[in-house]
Amino acid sequence: MPQISLWQNERYDLDAEWFDSHILDQFVMGGVDLYVHMYLGASNSNISPTDPTLPSYPNTSALNIQDLLFQENRDRIYSANVYRLRGYYNVQDLDLDLTQFGLMISNGVLYITVHTKNMIDTLGRKLMSGDVFELPNLKDFFSLDDTVPVALKRYYVVQEGTRPANGFSPSWQSHLWRLKCTPLIDSQEYSQILDQIVTNRDGDPVLVNGNTITYGNITSSNTYYQNMNGAIVQEALNEVPKSGYNTDALYVPLFKNGDPKQGTLPIGSSPQQQFTGFLVGNGEAVNGYPVTPSTSFPDNPNTGDYCLRQDYLPARLYRWSGIAWQYVNNVDRSNANIGLGTTQRDRFVNDSNIFTNSNGNIEPVIQNLSELLRIDEGGNSNS
Repeated sequence: MPQISLWQNERYDLDAEWFDSHILDQFVMGGVDLYVHMYLGASNSNISPTDPTLPSYPNTSALNIQDLLFQENRDRIYSANVYRLRGYYNVQDLDLDLTQFGLMISNGVLYITVHTKNMIDTLGRKLMSGDVFELPNLKDFFSLDDTVPVALKRYYVVQEGTRPANGFSPSWQSHLWRLKCTPLIDSQEYSQILDQIVTNRDGDPVLVNGNTITYGNITSSNTYYQNMNGAIVQEALNEVPKSGYNTDALYVPLFKNGDPKQGTLPIGSSPQQQFTGFLVGNGEAVNGYPVTPSTSFPDNPNTGDYCLRQDYLPARLYRWSGIAWQYVNNVDRSNANIGLGTTQRDRFVNDSNIFTNSNGNIEPVIQNLSELLRIDEGGNSNS
């Protein structure tokens, strides 16, 4: 009599097939449909012949890495076909997570389990990081926004896949594939999925105010975040329109320490003492005295007159002492937003102009260092 052994020396024998078929029956009877948007690979649109970190691949593969430096696949290609699998996961509430330091709320991570052989037969490969699940049982048919004409779909992104412990049969063969999935966010990686036009059952585009809409338009919260961020930035500009400190409301005595016995000044003259500090120069004289903006000094000034030389960068404020034009301060305060001004920040940091480089290409003045300092084909650094 041969020795009885459930392990058949790495063979997928009849016992393993029997277990496998019965496990699949459990998924068919008690599982839920999962729509799979299969990741095919990264696009070659961002390749650079002179940058080794942006390689060009001869074929599209899910194993390719688009950006070797940041180890990212930003421009992802997904299959036009949507595959259907059966799987299951534990439905969970958003409870406080006490397993970590402090009280934290779970972030909606789902652990979805599928049948391995059914997955291979349907997709041709195992599910991997980058694949996207669409869960039809989590559709929201009752949106709070009355303008949304269709149900809101729920997408999850596969982060990793493993063999679960409960997926091994008595024959020591693995039959299940467990996937850690997180909610999909509206980002560049998944634009091919979210940019799809919303259609009805007949395949006709769904129109809102006469315009087509995409799944990203109705499921993404980016627009709300951008509007909130814009409102916060605008309020910050209203509260602090310029950098530095505002000294317009402060009064400067005509004499040092306010003592008139220390000297005499002509009637109507401005004080000699000025404010000192970090970014206090704004091109205006103290106590509201008039300032003459010009590109040259006036010919016949009176003692105490101010002149703002706008041909200097930054613009510089001078005061006529009766003998010479004395330097007061530079115009240090600049607008917080991008615009015209007379400071170094306005002319360089916030410069919204364009220029033509030596190659004849039109470039913006404001550039990221990653774009400005790159290697050209001749091996020389662009500047």
